[in-house]
Amino acid sequence: MDKTEFLAAIKLVSGEELLSMVTSVHDENGDYLIIENPIEVEEVILPNKQAGAKVQPWMKFSREEQFVVPKEHSYNNCRGSRRSRSILPHVFT
Repeated sequence: MDKTEFLAAIKLVSGEELLSMVTSVHDENGDYLIIENPIEVEEVILPNKQAGAKVQPWMKFSREEQFVVPKEHSYNNCRGSRRSRSILPHVFT
């Protein structure tokens, strides 16, 4: 089993954009992502016409911290930027 953990921005086929710690897994069951404490990120336009970001828990009514997502349910997942790494710790405090 091959596992690699990293901070990722994930675009799901549903259109949702998530920011999460991710473990990418490839084993006899296939390819999938284990996402930990995912947050949904949505672009918003502020009253002064500047772009901003709205963040909220992905699964608002779940106590689970990890979710398994088959890779075919995501368009793309890429390593998070320095900016996203600075945002993530503040969301959960």
